[in-house]
Amino acid sequence: DSFCGRLFASSLMLLKHQPLVVLPALVCASRCFSAMAWFSSGHSQQDLVNNLRRHGVISSDEVHNAMLQVDRGHFVKSQEPYLDCPQPIGWGQTISAPHMHAMALEHLKDVLR
Repeated sequence: DSFCGRLFASSLMLLKHQPLVVLPALVCASRCFSAMAWFSSGHSQQDLVNNLRRHGVISSDEVHNAMLQVDRGHFVKSQEPYLDCPQPIGWGQTISAPHMHAMALEHLKDVLR
């Protein structure tokens, strides 16, 4: 039972009570689900980043190399830091899913040079 699985189950439960809030998010997530989210997880930072690239989330060498430089395990203290889903980092905060970081970097890479 992973954090991502519990998060998805919670979203489905909320759907019964707040469909106008949760339904658009689930529809959007289902569109990209088969392409990337949660299928890009790995057992290490290298696995995770390579899977993001294999699924087309990372397309440039610059983003691939940048993502390899920052190990998610230093920030996520769960048993599964390399899952491609948001995870708690303490103090009531979460770190975004790795595919979100990769997508943002792909869009910003030309501006950040």
